[in-house]
Amino acid sequence: MKLFAWYLRLISKEVQNKKTTMRKTFIFISLFISSAMWAQSLPLDSAQQAWLDSISRQFELQEVEVRSKRPLLERQIDKLIINVSQSPLAAGNNGSDILKRAPGIMIDKDGNITVNGKGVEVYVDGRPSYLSGQQLKAMLDGTDGNTIDKIEILSNPSAKYDASGTGGIINIKLKKNKSQGLNGTLSATYGGMYYGDISRYLQNDMVSFNLNYRGEKTYTFAQLNQVYTDVAQQLTTEVRTPLMERSTNTTYQGDFQYYMLKLGNDWLIDSVNTLGFIWQTPIMKSDFNGFSSDSTQTDMGNFSNQHTANLNFTHIFDNNLSRELTVNVDYNRYNMAETNNQQRPLLGLDIRTRQVANIYSAKVDFQTMFWQTGMIECGVKYALSTTDNNMNTDSVQPSTAPISDLTRFRYAEHVAAAYITVGKQFGQHWNAKLGLRGEYTYSEGDWISTDSVTRRSYFNPFPTAFVGYASSPLGKWQQPVSASLSYTRRIKRPSYYQLNPFTTYVDAHSYSKGNTALMPEFNNDVEVNFAYSQHVSLTFNFSHTQDMQKWQLQIQPNGDGIMTWQNFGTCTTHGGSLSLTELPIVPKFDDQHKVAGAWLALTLNAGYFHFINKSYARNGDGTPQYDNRNHYWRLNGSLNAYLPQNWILSADGWYSAPMTIGYEYMHATYGMSAGVRKIFPKIGLILNLQLRDALRSGDYVSETQGLPAGEYSGMKSKNYQQAVVLSVIYNFGKQQWVKRRKVGDMEESSRLGGGSGR
Repeated sequence: MKLFAWYLRLISKEVQNKKTTMRKTFIFISLFISSAMWAQSLPLDSAQQAWLDSISRQFELQEVEVRSKRPLLERQIDKLIINVSQSPLAAGNNGSDILKRAPGIMIDKDGNITVNGKGVEVYVDGRPSYLSGQQLKAMLDGTDGNTIDKIEILSNPSAKYDASGTGGIINIKLKKNKSQGLNGTLSATYGGMYYGDISRYLQNDMVSFNLNYRGEKTYTFAQLNQVYTDVAQQLTTEVRTPLMERSTNTTYQGDFQYYMLKLGNDWLIDSVNTLGFIWQTPIMKSDFNGFSSDSTQTDMGNFSNQHTANLNFTHIFDNNLSRELTVNVDYNRYNMAETNNQQRPLLGLDIRTRQVANIYSAKVDFQTMFWQTGMIECGVKYALSTTDNNMNTDSVQPSTAPISDLTRFRYAEHVAAAYITVGKQFGQHWNAKLGLRGEYTYSEGDWISTDSVTRRSYFNPFPTAFVGYASSPLGKWQQPVSASLSYTRRIKRPSYYQLNPFTTYVDAHSYSKGNTALMPEFNNDVEVNFAYSQHVSLTFNFSHTQDMQKWQLQIQPNGDGIMTWQNFGTCTTHGGSLSLTELPIVPKFDDQHKVAGAWLALTLNAGYFHFINKSYARNGDGTPQYDNRNHYWRLNGSLNAYLPQNWILSADGWYSAPMTIGYEYMHATYGMSAGVRKIFPKIGLILNLQLRDALRSGDYVSETQGLPAGEYSGMKSKNYQQAVVLSVIYNFGKQQWVKRRKVGDMEESSRLGGGSGR
């Protein structure tokens, strides 16, 4: 019995040692179980039994300590990870709220997301979201924070990922329950505000339902989102030339609706083979009517639906070496119908547009460890994208018969890719990762209406390189420090709507057109990252973009403005950003006087960038016709007070300074929101009351640069966004996460989104 007691004391001492490795922990667990089984045959007095019980309880508590929580921020060699499920950020916030607090991220009024000033691709569970603009914003607004496990920010993705997207990738990973049985989340939001200047109450509501069931061999999940928003906007466009001036004011009112159904299943065939599928259908519908100061009446409608399907298979060759093969087959069908009816004093236009896109993709990935701390990843991919676009325009003038015009444009694109990456840990602190991706592209654009065909084929290599350093805990506060240096080359292929030569009206006198000859843009990026503890990160960035895609405005003799997509020229950017994430201002302390959360926490993102824009168009002396150098800075942050009895007070604000990209000069924007949350952990209920756009600052002003002398064009958009919003969230079941499978990858579908040309 004395030997057994000594043995338990040794186990207890080792488990309390923070340097105890996981391997040692498993050994001690095994020895403890063996000792306990042997001790069952020995007689114990009451004191010995009480002492043994106390040691057992102590061991159980220390086991939890060994498996400690993941930190809020994890800086890896090629990405930054925000462990949302380990943070109070999840409670009562949706996907948009959480992303706005992430380092380097900005979201504008239209749902467009940038990282360090560049556009990004948004993934969900390793797959592109297939959405852009309003659809993406609706999806994020309908995603409850309690369903998010982590957010990965890959500002410089490795060669493993598609080379598309100059700003990188944001990957939102949702929780995947590992407890058998039925679990889920139900959330509902309703809000609104009355505006006297338009004599209207604008309301919005959202319902989100997530359900999952895990059996012994299967995992099945379903998600249903519904978003409804009343929309009101006042748009003012102003044009001046030496011969004329015109200012047009248009008031738009309408509604936006979004629905999304997602189903999926993973089937564990045996211990090494898993087969799964994912199917989702997002549907968007919007209706707007407008009245302009020049007596133009406009009625616009849009209906789009998608059907996306993924079939995936994973085979594990060796768990110890993480050696596995993953196969993904994807299909996406996008169908959009749009109407635009304009009644002018001397002209009526009835425009009907239809776009159908089909995307097929197949991908094979393989990975294996080597030399204990090395990892090799390689794979191949093929994608085929086809779009068929029709536009019917009926023009009606007084005393004349209607004139009908049919415009048709077809586009097909083939992309074949292969990649290899090699990563290796060198000693305790250093690691490196090298990669090379090659992509061959063949495209054919057929503007049937003008009998014009544009064919293009090109092959491009995309190298990537990463070097990282991670220290042991340093100094008085025992906080780790990490740093990384990365280089990537990426491509941004034209969106389908940028290639489409159809006319899209902003108002009766402003419209945009696509360009069938638009070339892809390329971006070379160097980034240096530093991170201290789990709260502070610092980034320095340098990038150079060639063949930058921007619209160019030409003012017609009658004052109409035509925006056409062009390869503007080059843009060189350098700057940096500082991020503080949930930094404890008034910390909480545990029984051992260690920081264990905060009563008051600050999240702050500050960035500064210098842009150099140079057009390809040249003067007679060879200098660029347009050479603009400007400074830009942004600041956004939130202050959260975590009060007793699970009350949370929050205030959010942001400011974006004026900036010029290409020919577009954008004025400063700012905003502020505030809210209060109450959490009932025993019943899984969260109540959230929020005031959005507290300052009624949802205005957007832009001006066109590079116009001929004496010409001016500007636009101002006033958006009615202020609302008082109440959210109710109910969680049932256990929220426990498991390792995720590497399912499909279809970046092509992210290019479906449309735009006004702005």
